[in-house]
Formats: sequence, structure tokens, C-alpha cells
Amino acid sequence: MVVGSPALNQNAFAVLAFGGLTRNDVKLVEFSSYGAMWKGILKQRGGRRHRLHHLGSGEGGGSLTRGLVYPPTPAADKAG
Repeated sequence: MVVGSPALNQNAFAVLAFGGLTRNDVKLVEFSSYGAMWKGILKQRGGRRHRLHHLGSGEGGGSLTRGLVYPPTPAADKAG
């Protein structure tokens, strides 16, 4: 969770909902800013993170032990 950034957080919740999950199904980790979130991810504080493609800052993902992965959300999946 990026404190004070409902757009980022709601987008992440939408991806969870696509997979049939809610915020109660995951452990939320709060970060003070988008930059702090990336620093936390790179230090392995937060295990997973959804991010918007157009916001940048994804360049550090190569140093993640599991890499940076975007969950598939196929348009053909009408239930999702």
C-alpha cells in the first residue's frame, strides 16, 4: 500500500479481484511513497507488487530474486 495514493492501491485491488482475491486475502505492507515502495521491494520487504505500466520506476526489478512479473489479465476471461 502506498499511503496517500488511492489510484495505485485501487489498481492493485482490481488485479486481486480479477484473481478472485480481496485485500483480506493478502498481507498489506504500507509504504510512505511510490519511491519508498520500490526501495522496500528491492530490499525484499514486500514480496509482491502490482504497478502501473506507465509510471516508470520498474527498472530496478532486475535485482529482484524472483524478477518482476505482471499477472495475466486476459480480456477473454469474462468472469475475471
